[in-house]
Amino acid sequence: MTNLFSRKLMVAAVAVALVGGFSADASAREKNTSGTFKNKVGNTTTWQKNTNREKGSGTKTFNWQNKNGEGQRTSQKNWDKESGTATGTRTTTTAKGGTATNTWSAQKTDDGRISSGTREGYNGKTYVGNTTVTKNEDGSRTKTKTVTNEEGESRTFEKTVNRYND
Repeated sequence: MTNLFSRKLMVAAVAVALVGGFSADASAREKNTSGTFKNKVGNTTTWQKNTNREKGSGTKTFNWQNKNGEGQRTSQKNWDKESGTATGTRTTTTAKGGTATNTWSAQKTDDGRISSGTREGYNGKTYVGNTTVTKNEDGSRTKTKTVTNEEGESRTFEKTVNRYND
């Protein structure tokens, strides 16, 4: 009888511990990864990546070390599923001290999405881009992207991706 009682007590304790463990914000997650790779000429790069995500937002930090020194890329995303909107920023600093920053926003539409963004490049030049993704009747999607530089010169790219069917 005592053995059966202690088993029930242990099961109850584990159940309480599990429920208590999940009572915190279950949507919040953190993940850390790291590694090393060697390129074809034998130079080694070591990297670390930290990802944090919770409801409506996420951050990533990616650090690397190589023969040129250390670099870092950080990004922040925020989204609202209910309204279909998202915003984000990404900053990259190279081992040689160059910095590039991207900011963007997106809006979901009935048949795809519309997004716009700005990039300040390593060379200090600013580029503005607009992208539209639309779903076609055959299930494919067409992406149209226009990028404009500081001089007002624009380039437009269009790509259609077909749906893969078995």
